[in-house]
Amino acid sequence: MKASAETVTGCKRGTNTERWISDRTRNLIDDRKEAKKRKDRAFTRARAQAEAVNYRKLDKEVKKSCKQDKKDWIESKCTEAKEAASRNDIRSLYGVVRQLTGAKDNTNVPIVTKDGRLLLTESEQNLRWKEHFEEVLN
Repeated sequence: MKASAETVTGCKRGTNTERWISDRTRNLIDDRKEAKKRKDRAFTRARAQAEAVNYRKLDKEVKKSCKQDKKDWIESKCTEAKEAASRNDIRSLYGVVRQLTGAKDNTNVPIVTKDGRLLLTESEQNLRWKEHFEEVLN
């Protein structure tokens, strides 16, 4: 049942940071992985050297393909950003910028007192910021 489900729906590969990698590159990565296994299992030195040459060739192809995929993905996102800007769709524009820069909202940064105690409430944190800037600016 699991095999038929994977053939019908497919299998998600990679993380969100690797969303730009194409299926062709993923297949090359699989081929490179198999070549590494063959290289590591080779019994004779001559066979190991031949497999090492094949592995290096596949490794170069994977790196070249990844670089091209990322370039294509960035170009498509730039085009998407231009279209959003021309439509005055600020939400989509900033969404594309966040995808390209990888910027995340980090509003929950913990603030500590001088003695190392963690400040939990917003009023305590504001007082600590006030104290900090008074020291720095005065």
